[in-house]
Order: sequence, then C-alpha cells, then structure tokens
Amino acid sequence: IPERSPTKIKNFGIWLRYDSRSGTHNMYREYRDLSVSGAVTMCYRDMGARHRARAHSIQIIKVEQVISKETRRPQIKQFHDSGI
Repeated sequence: IPERSPTKIKNFGIWLRYDSRSGTHNMYREYRDLSVSGAVTMCYRDMGARHRARAHSIQIIKVEQVISKETRRPQIKQFHDSGI
C-alpha cells in the first residue's frame, strides 16, 4: 500500500475481532507507525504477545488514521507532547 507521506509518523486506530479460548472478542487498538501495513504488522505481533492469539484467529475489521486530538489510549497520547 503506497503511503502519501512515508516519512511522517501517523496514529492508526485498528478495529479487530479475535477468537480466544473463552470466546470471540472485539477490540480497538491504537498504534503509531509510518505506514498502514506497519501498524497492522505491529497489531498482529502485539496480539500474539499479549493475548496468545494466532494470526488465523485475528480478523482486522477496519484501519483508520486518527488525528492527535482524537486518540484514546494514554500510551499513544504520551508522544503528542511537543516538548519531547
């Protein structure tokens, strides 16, 4: 997927559904990356590390670029400080 600005870091919101041992779960996660494909790769690796979810049990529903003031997660908001 070609990016319009491949050198600028962007915030991405990813809506996904995954199957675990206890059932099916819906999730919204946020990542900072240079590209959509990088954010999706980061999501798959993060889901595998945190939830032991394999790639075949994860379904990406929607990926959207999120502007800084609309981010929800504190681990993403901490990088919006211009004094860093």
